[in-house]
Amino acid sequence: MSRRGLEFRGHAEIFSVCRAAHFSWARNALNCLFLKWWAVQGLNL
Repeated sequence: MSRRGLEFRGHAEIFSVCRAAHFSWARNALNCLFLKWWAVQGLNL
């Protein structure tokens, strides 16, 4: 699998986790952004 495909799959998994979370829409959106930021920081280490 290409790096691009792997990154997309990772984002899709994060998004599905966010959708499954039982938070308000706004809280959910913030959690998604935080998780994506955290994942990017992890890739940059």
